Amino acid sequence: VEIGKDITVVGNYAFAYAHNIKSVTFEEGSKLEKIGAAAFSSCGSLTSITLPEGVVSIEEGAFNACTQLKSVVIPSTVVSIGNNAFNSCHALTSVVLPKNIKTIGESAFANCQNLMAITLPNGLTNLGGSAFMGCVTLQSVELPNTLASIGAQTFLGCSSLRTITIPASI
Repeated sequence: VEIGKDITVVGNYAFAYAHNIKSVTFEEGSKLEKIGAAAFSSCGSLTSITLPEGVVSIEEGAFNACTQLKSVVIPSTVVSIGNNAFNSCHALTSVVLPKNIKTIGESAFANCQNLMAITLPNGLTNLGGSAFMGCVTLQSVELPNTLASIGAQTFLGCSSLRTITIPASI
């Protein structure tokens, strides 16, 4: 699937349950600003995605249950990742979070069973409840000093978690 450069929003459920989508690309010069709720939910063959600069928001459940999704590149323009945005992306091993991110929603990366490490950048203020719940291979987390709130059960079931760095400001 190629998203044209003049598209500003991928709408809610636009490609949900499209099991045969293996890749999503964005035309050069993309004006995309938002990935809507459940836009790519349950795209079981999708393996990687690089979102274009200009995207500000990844809405609730946008990539929920994309079980073969291994890597995600989130552009520096994203400020919020919605609830369940990447929940149950079992193959996800790496995520690069942008410096401008302010909010990671509830269960945003829950049940990403192969996610081993995450660096939460300075600037992040809200980390939703259950954000990394069930990430059983997650070994280390560094929390930024800008974090104002950490929701309930954020790291519940992270049985491999060995190191968590909590700044004095929290």
